[in-house]
Amino acid sequence: MKSSPWIAGGIIILVSLLITLPQLGHKSLWSDEAYYVKIAGESPGTVVFAARNDFHPPAYLLSQHVVVSLFGKSEFVARLLSAISWLGIVVMTWYWGSKVIDPRVGWAAGLWAAISFYGLETACNATSYSFYGALSVASLFAFWWAVEGTGGSKAWILYAIAQTACVYTHHYGWGTFAAVNLYFLVTLKGRRRQWIPWVIANAVVLILYLPILSATIAQLTLRIGALARVRPGGDSLATIGQRLIGVVYHLGAGYIFHGPGWREVMTNPLFWVTVVIVFGMAVTGVFAIVSRRKVALFLGIFLVVHLAGMIKSQADVLSFPNLAPVFGLLAASAAVKWMERRWWIAMIPLWIINGVGYGIYGSNNAPYIFGITDFRAVAQRIVAESQADDVVMTDLRRTGTAVFEYYYPKKFVARDHFDEYKFEFWVQGVEMGRFQSTTLLKDDLKQAFDNGASGVWYLIQYGLDKSVLEPMQEARAVYRSDIWSTPETMVAKFYPPGK
Repeated sequence: MKSSPWIAGGIIILVSLLITLPQLGHKSLWSDEAYYVKIAGESPGTVVFAARNDFHPPAYLLSQHVVVSLFGKSEFVARLLSAISWLGIVVMTWYWGSKVIDPRVGWAAGLWAAISFYGLETACNATSYSFYGALSVASLFAFWWAVEGTGGSKAWILYAIAQTACVYTHHYGWGTFAAVNLYFLVTLKGRRRQWIPWVIANAVVLILYLPILSATIAQLTLRIGALARVRPGGDSLATIGQRLIGVVYHLGAGYIFHGPGWREVMTNPLFWVTVVIVFGMAVTGVFAIVSRRKVALFLGIFLVVHLAGMIKSQADVLSFPNLAPVFGLLAASAAVKWMERRWWIAMIPLWIINGVGYGIYGSNNAPYIFGITDFRAVAQRIVAESQADDVVMTDLRRTGTAVFEYYYPKKFVARDHFDEYKFEFWVQGVEMGRFQSTTLLKDDLKQAFDNGASGVWYLIQYGLDKSVLEPMQEARAVYRSDIWSTPETMVAKFYPPGK
């Protein structure tokens, strides 16, 4: 029936909405989410200024600024842009797969994306990754429409717009730019009539990027400086090996350098989702090499380029939501080609993994990807036990106290100074001061108490490794403290000398 593809699309969209929308307010904001919501609520000028001193371009924050200005800052609204973006990924995967490859491929890949546990976590994350992923996929498919389809000038314009928005949202967008143009060069034979629009479209992207080029240079300078402090000897062979392992561990550096033991890794459903994704990359990479179909080569190059970028940047899989639909399209293509009528059997393992993920997710009210810390509950406890002149500090730098400002904007007196990576504090009734960027927690505590703090609540997270535990232990040897903890967060309240 002519209407059957649209019925399939309607079912896929409905499934995606039913899975995603009820979950948007399901868990507390984690630290980065709270930071981005906090900045997005400021003026556009402040948003751009903050983005310049962060590691990401400003498009997501400016878009989020519009959303929170119109609809408020609830947890549901904070994640709404990401949810809509993931829905866009699902729709584009279904539609492009159906039109370009095979209706069965579009149905299989689109439905897998719609019910993906990975997709749910991406959609319920109020950061730029899902938004960037949607723009990356739009750029990818628009480029195909221009080069291999009949889109003509409309497709080239759409590609230029989507690709520009992509690099304005995340620096990983240059991976998409590199991948699609590499495909063009590899298949250059017979494309004489496309050279001029290809050059013009890419020139437009580069020219439109110039206004934020200086901000990008400033961000790279910050990042290079940060990496130099973390890895003063540069990237060793062992470090590169850890990154390769980190790709399989989903959270990359989070598991390799800070994370839980093997039991926690092996029981995390996202670990198994990642195993399937990485294994799928290898299988589909071979499929792309041996296949003579241009579409397989197109998607295969995209996967290889982004996998290389993932390893180089030490990023986790969540940072690349554009990989999931491409993998799904290639996997479904291979299944349809090799298994013919029983192609759907190849999708069963993915559905099983999603079922396990949903079961664990449904039994846990706390953030799952980024640990199980319920920041809402932590903030509530500190509110209940704190005094008026207490100060809140964290080891999370720019993002830490944003969580507490989000849940209790008028209660907590500690806040982050985002234009410099330093702590800024304010004790009620006492003049403004600033914690210098130092690894000596006891020096920061002394400065707070000298300025009149009645107590300092200090939070450490990210696996409680040696680098964050040692400063706390040194400070506890100087100041009396009470400690309580969650599985991934330790909270200490330090008291002034003599109390």
